[in-house]
Amino acid sequence: MKLNFSSKLLSLFVAAALMFTACGDKDDDVNPVDNVSAACKLTSINSDGDVSNIEYNSKGYITKVTYAGNTSDYYLFVYDNSDRLVKEEGYSGGKLDNYVQYTYTNGKVSKAEWFLADGTADGYAEFKYDGSNRLIELSEIVEEDFDGEIEEVVYKQTFTYNAQGNVASSAISADGFALFTLTYENYDNKNTPMAAVKGLFDPWSGSSKNNPGKITQSFNMEGMEMTSTSTYAYIYNDKDFPTKSTETDEDQETTVTNYAYQCN
Repeated sequence: MKLNFSSKLLSLFVAAALMFTACGDKDDDVNPVDNVSAACKLTSINSDGDVSNIEYNSKGYITKVTYAGNTSDYYLFVYDNSDRLVKEEGYSGGKLDNYVQYTYTNGKVSKAEWFLADGTADGYAEFKYDGSNRLIELSEIVEEDFDGEIEEVVYKQTFTYNAQGNVASSAISADGFALFTLTYENYDNKNTPMAAVKGLFDPWSGSSKNNPGKITQSFNMEGMEMTSTSTYAYIYNDKDFPTKSTETDEDQETTVTNYAYQCN
């Protein structure tokens, strides 16, 4: 399934997909995400040596992501006059490679469209929210090559939430066929790192505000269900943001991710 630029950035956070969520200011209707904190800005992520650096404009919105050791590959974030994120551009070797354009309805992102550098359409996604402005469903429509046959595939991801407003589960399917489910448990009461990134849109993670302590992934592989579980431990700064997360899988292998912030 295609990932947008924001999701590729988030993939540096943890080995388990879809762990952290993007958050924005609830009082700011032009921001595509909820619960951004003004206390800190996330400036870098180091996941087992893979480092990304994040830049912001004078208003505090994310504008650029670069990768240590490869400054010619980067992402730019473009806003309109109302400070709404309207475009993300991906560069490879210093040249535009592809981009995403966003459409808004009632102050929320309702559609994302992918394009190649020459403007050729490369799929799109549509988003649905509940009465609390939480993402509950996204449908991603892309063309896939099956043995030389180009077919349109609809990937769908749905979210449920617990009493605290964090994602409880996420189910992903392709053309109605269940692929896998993620179950989130044991949330802390601290901020996610993405609460320190103003303007970022990451629909693939739902709408949580805290960090899960346990994620169980259930896969449907050729009719057989397989599960795997990872646990997460965190160290926080004095602003209640994680500065370090340690993921431990069932084989007791660990993935360590460090976060750096600029705080007021």
